[in-house]
Amino acid sequence: MDWAVVAVLFIVIYFVSTAWRKWAFSRNKYPETSIKWHVPRFIYIAFVLAIATIPLVWWLFDHTGAKIYGQFIFPECAFIAYFLWTLCSEEHNKPM
Repeated sequence: MDWAVVAVLFIVIYFVSTAWRKWAFSRNKYPETSIKWHVPRFIYIAFVLAIATIPLVWWLFDHTGAKIYGQFIFPECAFIAYFLWTLCSEEHNKPM
């Protein structure tokens, strides 16, 4: 029963992140210099980073470590991940 709940959770996360990605990367009516262009993409990248790192940090360092990571380390990591994405992405306005 526990594995069924985990499988359903992963399926829900997959569908939510897919819908979110389509929404975030389809908003091309603004120029790349506009904050309205960056916000949906940043939120999506921060969401993916959170889904990938927070359970691992919780498993390794328990509640206190996850709390410290979420308050102090994760925001900087999200900005760095977004900055690296903007540097590495060749065609910014190309829908995914």
